[in-house]
Amino acid sequence: MARPRTISDEQILEGARELFLARGPSIPTAEIARRVGISEGLIFKRFPTKHALFLAAMGVKAPPWGEILDELAGQGDLKQSLQLLATQILEYVRDLLPSMMLVWSCRGELKEDLRALHAQNSPPRKNLDMLTGFFRREVAAGRLRSTTDPEVVARIFFGAIWNMVFMETIGQVSRRARPVEFAGRLVNTLWEGIAPLDGTEHGTER
Repeated sequence: MARPRTISDEQILEGARELFLARGPSIPTAEIARRVGISEGLIFKRFPTKHALFLAAMGVKAPPWGEILDELAGQGDLKQSLQLLATQILEYVRDLLPSMMLVWSCRGELKEDLRALHAQNSPPRKNLDMLTGFFRREVAAGRLRSTTDPEVVARIFFGAIWNMVFMETIGQVSRRARPVEFAGRLVNTLWEGIAPLDGTEHGTER
């Protein structure tokens, strides 16, 4: 009878990802094994090559906030929903951006494989499409001005968050923003421009 696994593939990938982001793709698998607390041989039982391990560790995860869009659309207080959404997107981008930056810093075959892997999901494009759909539904429900351009609002919304995380990543901000605080500032700034003109359509109040 086979012995049960004492560590999951996801745990190995999480440890590998942390080290790849900190040290780059050249870090020895022996160091990854020590970090995770397993033998190097076990890594290669799960992942046939270091190349395969790297691709798996740096793969694109589905955005967790995508799961709540259907629940939020057309329901509850829209301003609060936008703040919740902005908070979750900020946390997601903080996890995604370092991975994408490492992808674009790689060279040769590895770079091409990673580009292909990310292209399968195209995180920025997919995120933009999901947000555009959300804002389109809110416009159709009368909870945003009828003249609102859903794609432009989605670009502003996601772009502001992406820019904040990028500036943090390259050390161009004085302090790391608290997700809830930044989300509130973003939504408050946008709200006056996208709220219904009379502020009361379909029960939405300013």
